[in-house]
Amino acid sequence: MARVDWKVSGYLRVEDSLIPNTILDEDDPSGTDVVERPLRGVRVQVKASTHVNGRFNSWGTEVTGDDGYFEITQRKNEKPRKFQVLIELNDSDLSVRSKANVKERLAIYQSRSREDGPDIDLGQYVLREGSGGNVSISTQWKALTWYICKCVMTTLRNDGARSAFKRKVRVRVPANTIGGAPWARGIGNDNVYIMQDTFNLVTIIHEIMHIWNYQHNYGITNWIAAVWGDSDTTGNQENPNVAFHEGFAEYAAWELMHLIWSLPKGLPYSRHELMTRRSLSSLSMVERNWKGVVSYLRMMTAFNPAELVVGVAGDLSGEYASETGDTTGCPTGQLVTFFDVLRVFSKGGGWKTEWQVTNRSYGIRRFFRRASDILDTFSDSASQLMLDAIDPAGTVEIMDRCEDLVTDVDRNARRRMRARRAQSATGPSPSGTRRRTETIWRHPVRAKAGSPGSKKTVRRKTKKKTTRKRSTRRG
Repeated sequence: MARVDWKVSGYLRVEDSLIPNTILDEDDPSGTDVVERPLRGVRVQVKASTHVNGRFNSWGTEVTGDDGYFEITQRKNEKPRKFQVLIELNDSDLSVRSKANVKERLAIYQSRSREDGPDIDLGQYVLREGSGGNVSISTQWKALTWYICKCVMTTLRNDGARSAFKRKVRVRVPANTIGGAPWARGIGNDNVYIMQDTFNLVTIIHEIMHIWNYQHNYGITNWIAAVWGDSDTTGNQENPNVAFHEGFAEYAAWELMHLIWSLPKGLPYSRHELMTRRSLSSLSMVERNWKGVVSYLRMMTAFNPAELVVGVAGDLSGEYASETGDTTGCPTGQLVTFFDVLRVFSKGGGWKTEWQVTNRSYGIRRFFRRASDILDTFSDSASQLMLDAIDPAGTVEIMDRCEDLVTDVDRNARRRMRARRAQSATGPSPSGTRRRTETIWRHPVRAKAGSPGSKKTVRRKTKKKTTRKRSTRRG
């Protein structure tokens, strides 16, 4: 029988009801519009059998392109065949599966009868569950999680290596955990666990951004202590570092949804919302609340900060700040971008370590001080102005002191502050002056035995005493 070139091809897509084209409600982040998303970077395996109930033999694997297209060819005889198509959601950057350390190949297509060749075109093959569907709901969730995570990773990588994930991320979905809550485990293995009841767009991005945070800082959040009292890391009052860790992940999730899918950019909360609904009456309380951290970061990265009006606590205003401020005479434009926020996690500006999530004092106010040292567009005066504007007990609006947003006049002041900080580590300040000092925590490094600086290799150079013998010669 003559041999021909068989080809199995198609475009892999997944039905998506998580990412809507309409405004999302932050308290109910579920989608309404159903669209189809291409599955890129998925490993596809094709198997074939010439018998109705025979064994399937592999024809090889192929990785889908950006549009989800795959094509696998084999030179075989002309006999009709049954086909199987399987996918594996695993590469060097990401894996999505339901069980740990198990290779999952998900069957997405199988011929009902033998098919004549040589071209087997699956066309636009959309993974969907339910009536008229072709896969289980578990498979659809995994494929959709893969699509979302890949979009996030590509967006961050396009900004440069500093913004990219540093290690592989492993997502378990659907997973079962104690307490039934989604969480991210950043102790070396970078695992994310998504429950069936919490499967939504915001949760997926929120949890993988916890992993990003772990990969760009020093230490691990003291989450055990955080959940000991109230069984949660999002309580009304947590340690500043815990509140920042949760608030940053939530802020990053909404910012990425805006950047990737053009969903509305989040606004900071109004003073009335912070004081009444959140029961936050001071800056220190706002810093210890994850929603307060979200509000800080949104104000920092607003398109036009001077337009924001947060009101006063007594006003029966809305949940979020309005963009109705009078910007006459005020600088316009965005001071800090989302990717600038990511830069603050890295060393720089006199800070010798990455962001230290394990240090309880590393909250949003420490982050603002660090940002004013690292970013040229965010001054000390702008930092203080935004702290005053977010204070639930205050009355200041950014437009009232919008001249503080200008950065040029503050650069020399920041340089002097850095010089003072460096001087505080080397010697006392001049008499009659007070120096603002700030401790930057450093992990102690102990010299290994046999290395320069250890006791075994420290040798003191001593001058060897020599005595000259008297000559016995006379005359």
